[in-house]
Amino acid sequence: SFLMGYPATTDRNKYLIHPGYRMIETGWFFQDDWRVNRWLTLNPGIRWDYYSPISERNGLAPNFDFVAQKAVFPGKDGVSMSGNVQKDRNNFSPRMGFAAQVGQKTVVRGGFGINYTPLLLGTFNAYRNPPYTSTLAIQAGNITPINKLGDPIPPVTPNDPVNLSGPFYAVIFNYKTPYVLQYNLTVQRQLPKGLVWTSSYAASLGRVQSGSNSTVDMDGAPPGAAAVATRRVYYGKYPGMTQLLTVKNYFTSSYHSMQTTLGLREVYGMT
Repeated sequence: SFLMGYPATTDRNKYLIHPGYRMIETGWFFQDDWRVNRWLTLNPGIRWDYYSPISERNGLAPNFDFVAQKAVFPGKDGVSMSGNVQKDRNNFSPRMGFAAQVGQKTVVRGGFGINYTPLLLGTFNAYRNPPYTSTLAIQAGNITPINKLGDPIPPVTPNDPVNLSGPFYAVIFNYKTPYVLQYNLTVQRQLPKGLVWTSSYAASLGRVQSGSNSTVDMDGAPPGAAAVATRRVYYGKYPGMTQLLTVKNYFTSSYHSMQTTLGLREVYGMT
């Protein structure tokens, strides 16, 4: 087929603008070290973080309204500049740590904290959507070719924002800032002959997680016998749309570990 000049597929996906993305990150924190007595020290603290929704300075970042089932444009018809993605200002992060000496040879340490992570400006949440995109897809059959390598490439034509086709990228309106709860407890014991034994329990729990490179296709097809395209959720309204890749809070994570070490401390004498 190659020698005869017949390609198997011809694809083009072009972004037609140079966007000016905007987002704000700000944080405030308070932390203190409190030596309660000779054997106990506390490390209390609290932090507040704000990560604004991503926007484009000229409103060239269409989002998708799942209630109205259509593309919405920032700055038009009452849509905010963030494509109606709400601001999450409830990101408070308490922190607490402690160190306690139990006897002459044992120390117990522990800590707890919450950390928030912003929505990264990756491909899926960059709103590369119609009419600021142009896609071309020519899929030849197994027997009959459609085009040749020598044929001119069709001109760049913006995708229709009303009759959506190809992939569409969206962020849900009620998106929450993902956060991780981290905590640990460590016991350290001095043993004879310079040995030190340390045993720790450490955990990390992710909540309302999302990922810039792991979205949910809200136009997916349930199992069935018919062609995949005809089984898609929005096929009746947007038969040309192939994917509705959506950034949303859709999973949690859990990590627990027991970490134990046995070390040898060299003791140097002085004369």
